[in-house]
Amino acid sequence: MSKLEDSIREHLVAIHILDEGINVHSEQLQSISNIDNVLLFGFLTALYNYTFAIGQEKILNIDLEQYKIIFQELKDNKLLVVITDSLVDNKNEKNLVEKIKLRYEVLTYDKDISEIDSLLTVEDGIIPLELIAEIRSKGTMLAKQEELNKRNMEIQKEIDIPKIKTEKFFFNNILDEGIIDTDKEVKIRKTISNFFLGYKNLLLCIFAYNIKDKFCIFSFGRSSQVENRVEFINYIINETLTKVSNKESSNLKQVEYEGKKFWVDMFLDQEKHLSYVFLSTSKSELVSLEVHIKRISTFIYRLFQKGMIDS
Repeated sequence: MSKLEDSIREHLVAIHILDEGINVHSEQLQSISNIDNVLLFGFLTALYNYTFAIGQEKILNIDLEQYKIIFQELKDNKLLVVITDSLVDNKNEKNLVEKIKLRYEVLTYDKDISEIDSLLTVEDGIIPLELIAEIRSKGTMLAKQEELNKRNMEIQKEIDIPKIKTEKFFFNNILDEGIIDTDKEVKIRKTISNFFLGYKNLLLCIFAYNIKDKFCIFSFGRSSQVENRVEFINYIINETLTKVSNKESSNLKQVEYEGKKFWVDMFLDQEKHLSYVFLSTSKSELVSLEVHIKRISTFIYRLFQKGMIDS
C-alpha cells in the first residue's frame, strides 16, 4: 500500500524538489530554525553535483545531529530532497522516500509539479497507486513502441515520441436500476480513466452487472472517437455481450463496423453475474491489458455490491 503511516510520517520534516538548483516544490511539516531555505537549496544542489563531478559518485544522504537529508533523482531529472529527523531508522527511511517518489510519478504523469499542492494528501482510491503506476508504465511503453515501429517503416530517421496530453473521456449510463449513484459514477470515471491513459489504442469499454437482481450497463470511452455514437455502442453490445459464452477465459475476436476493424476482448463471469467488453485498434494492447481488465471488473463489482449491502 502507498498510504503514509503515521508512525513514519511523524519523522518527516520537509520535502523539496529542485530543478537545476531552483526549488520548484516545497512542503514543510516541521520548522528548521535558523536556516535560510534559499541558501540551503543552493548548497544541497551544489554539494550533490560536485561530488558526482569529481568522482562519478552520487551523494545519497547527509546525517546531521538532529536531521537526515536524503537525495533521490526523479524520472524527469529533478532532484528530490527529503529531510527527516534523526530518529527514523533505515527501513522506514527507505519506505518513506519510495512512497514519496511513487506519488510524484503518479501525480505528474500528465501535469507539472507546479499544478500540485501536496504529495502527501493523495491516498489510494479504488486502485492502489502502485497498480496505477504499473498500468501507466506498461501501457505507455507498449504504445510508444508500436508508434515507433510504425514510423520507422515510413521514414528511416530519428523521431520524437509525442508527449502525453490530457484527454477527455465520456461515461454513458445505458441501463441502471438504482445501482449507480453520483458518487459511484465519479469513482468509476477515475478508476477506468487510468487504464485509458496507459493504453493509447483503447477506444471503448462496456460493463454489464446484475447485483441482487438489479441490472446496470454503462460504457466508457475516448470522447474524441466514440462520444454520442449510440449506434456504434449498440452494435458492439449486440456483437459481444449478447454472444459471449465462455465463463472462464476471455473471448478475443475482431469485429468490423462501417469498414473499420477493431479488436474486442469480452468476458462473462456467471458466478458474479458480470460481463464486460474492451475495444481497441491494437490486438497486442488488449493481450497486455487482459490481466488488468479482470482486476478492474472486480473492483467495480465490489463497489456496487457494497453499495447494495449498505442500502
